[in-house]
Amino acid sequence: MRAVSLLYHDVIVSGGHEPSGFSSPQGQRYKLQKDEFHLQMAGIHKATPFMPVLVSDLGNVSQPHEPIMLTFDDGGISGHTHISDVLDQYGG
Repeated sequence: MRAVSLLYHDVIVSGGHEPSGFSSPQGQRYKLQKDEFHLQMAGIHKATPFMPVLVSDLGNVSQPHEPIMLTFDDGGISGHTHISDVLDQYGG
């Protein structure tokens, strides 16, 4: 199966580099502002009118297009404080 996979690391609120995920200067380049993450999720939602499913359920649903997979790696607390808020808005 072919799929599009988007890797996210850490999502932070505008105006700061929260102590979430890696705190080194090199780690700052992997932090995405929450408003930008929200815009990206809105764009994906608009482009793909299908309800989100877990990767483990992909074999049980009919997808007329390649699935879009979102992965989150080493993002620290932002998965609970920022990412889940945005995903919940789109049925994730």
